[in-house]
Amino acid sequence: MNKVVILGGVVVIAVAGYFGGQAAGLFGGATGMSDADISAALNARAAAANAEDGQRYDDWSRLTAATVDGKTITYTGVSLLNADQIDENYLGSRTGQLGNKICNDAESRALSQAGTTTVQVWETADGEPIGTVTAGPAFCAEQGY
Repeated sequence: MNKVVILGGVVVIAVAGYFGGQAAGLFGGATGMSDADISAALNARAAAANAEDGQRYDDWSRLTAATVDGKTITYTGVSLLNADQIDENYLGSRTGQLGNKICNDAESRALSQAGTTTVQVWETADGEPIGTVTAGPAFCAEQGY
């Protein structure tokens, strides 16, 4: 194989790894996200939840609304189950899922490290409140990610 092609491939992988790692906050200190970048990312996420049918969260729930206030995005999530069908560990499972969604996604983790907070307010299909899950900037470390 041509040495130039191999060297070019190595350079592309190294550059992508560097910027991906930096965006994920793995090195280089601050994430480098400006307030405008943060606002744009949070507003895009809110728009997806505010779409006509909401946004599928998992097989059992949807995000049906979202608002952005500064560096905080607050979602309303609705389970497809009625109150009498909700397991007592429902919020515990939501905390784990939020950890996976925030801490294992480079952009979400960079947003968290840039000081954002994600709040999920959950309710049942029949409108009963379930509870709230909040993930602030220290959430990934607190959850062991």
